[in-house]
Amino acid sequence: KTRTPEQVIKAVARFYQVSEDEICGRRRNRDIVRPRQIAMYLMREETDVSLLRIGAELGGRDLDRSAAGGAGFDPGDLPPDRRGRDRPPVRSGFGAADADAG
Repeated sequence: KTRTPEQVIKAVARFYQVSEDEICGRRRNRDIVRPRQIAMYLMREETDVSLLRIGAELGGRDLDRSAAGGAGFDPGDLPPDRRGRDRPPVRSGFGAADADAG
């Protein structure tokens, strides 16, 4: 696991065409909730950081109470028409995020 939370946020923001500030902010509208959940999931899967730090990166959330912070969220649970758009393309977006970080 060599990704950083910043790389995950950047890749998710680019994929969903939202700002990094929106992903890390407090807004809870539908356009932001899904990218934030995907970012939480990918941070859990792709980084070595704790849930406490993931929560801090994403607006100071308490992930013990969040479905995405615990075991409750998996992009595989999305309906079939969303699965392909939410999981693999975001991960493939890490290449661009890595280039930006270098």
